[in-house]
Amino acid sequence: MRGTVIRYSDYKGYGFIKSQDSNENYFVHISQISGDGFRTLIEGQVVEFEPYYSNKGWQARDVHRVTLHSDEEPIFNDKLKLKKNPFTPQYPVNDPLKFAGRKHAFMNAIDGLFNNKNILISGPRGIGKSSISNQLLLLTQGDTTLLNRLNVDLDGYVFNYLSGDYRCVPGNSLNDLIDGLLSSLKINIGKIKTIKDKKYKVELNFKFIKAGMESSEVPLTPTELSTLFVAEVENIYREFDHQINGICLLIDEIDVLEDKVDIAPFLKSVIEKFKMDNFINISFLVSGVTGITTSLIAQHQSSTRLFEILELQRMTDSELSELMELTLDGTGVDIIAEAKSKILSLSNRFPQPVHLLGYHSFRVDDDNIINLDDVEQAKDFIVQNLRRQEFNSKLEKLGKGAISEILKVLATSQSETINISYLYNRLPNYKDDEIAGNLGNLEKWDIIEKQHRGVYRFKEPLFKIYIRWIFGVL
Repeated sequence: MRGTVIRYSDYKGYGFIKSQDSNENYFVHISQISGDGFRTLIEGQVVEFEPYYSNKGWQARDVHRVTLHSDEEPIFNDKLKLKKNPFTPQYPVNDPLKFAGRKHAFMNAIDGLFNNKNILISGPRGIGKSSISNQLLLLTQGDTTLLNRLNVDLDGYVFNYLSGDYRCVPGNSLNDLIDGLLSSLKINIGKIKTIKDKKYKVELNFKFIKAGMESSEVPLTPTELSTLFVAEVENIYREFDHQINGICLLIDEIDVLEDKVDIAPFLKSVIEKFKMDNFINISFLVSGVTGITTSLIAQHQSSTRLFEILELQRMTDSELSELMELTLDGTGVDIIAEAKSKILSLSNRFPQPVHLLGYHSFRVDDDNIINLDDVEQAKDFIVQNLRRQEFNSKLEKLGKGAISEILKVLATSQSETINISYLYNRLPNYKDDEIAGNLGNLEKWDIIEKQHRGVYRFKEPLFKIYIRWIFGVL
């Protein structure tokens, strides 16, 4: 049977189809929509379905989309010209020529590394922690590209460090971390300019370490693991002390490690042992989301005194404009001021959304000038397709009732921020303390953020746009 979708809500997960044969309305649930990926229906679409009568009335099963609504226009042009996209929303910035902003943070970190300090980089997701960590690692390996761009004078000093890096994933243990760092060091030995053409041999005894851990009836403590790790790293340093002037070890995404992983006692023991053995040129770069400092302190109260803490803040408009300009440099594509401003307004001053919006704006541009229309197309595609399932899942988890009504008022307001008194007036059926309590939960769950006392806004502007779209106010 064929019919036309007359109503469907992604938020509720159901809607109605009007039959072309009988004019009967058929209830349709998301579970009955066929297709790969995100399942949805759009009002006006023609669909085919199997009718089914239940004790609640007529329902549609095995629903297949047949056509678009006649008035529905595709978000992207039908014709797409493939081209190498310079924006990297899924990856950190590795090219020092494309790295934008963060001058003061970068210089503070350089000063720390130059003075043999360990650096702890923290900040919210999408703020650029991995990008600056990668640039600092490049610097220690002798790449002076960014130093020259920033006019940093090292007074003749040349970094020629051996580096190792490991990116944590959920479920990792200290054993995984040690294995990853040592393996990375071994791989990078051949990349040091002064020794890559010479014969060398480094025997890493990590197999022995693993065997010791597996055969031990009692798991090795962080202190015992640190002793074995320090011995291996110091052996490597001794082997190449005439070819390198330091070692830098990057541990990224440290926040994903489970609480039972005693990373703070391990780091404290390792760092103090290096200093005690006079290996002062061995430094750690550790990166994690906001709150990692508190987590380390919870594991060991004195752990953070071993680090120079670098808390990354949101970027300025000028830094993000530089990001767009440097990324587009050499592509033959320009971006007009209005398009820049629109991207900035949707980014909440985070670099990752700038790359995301930039990527899809670049993708749809067909005249080598990214304009406001390109950005609008990119925004609609991201909200209605690319991140639709993510946003819908987030919205469903928040539930209905007062919290849903609060979100609707926040999203449908033309103002970027809303005063709590405005919510009290717009939602008279809910008590003030109930509204305040729900706002507190939304803030705790990173849906909204407090601008100042009693004034709130969405933490992610694109999620606000999604909610406006769901409630039909776009």
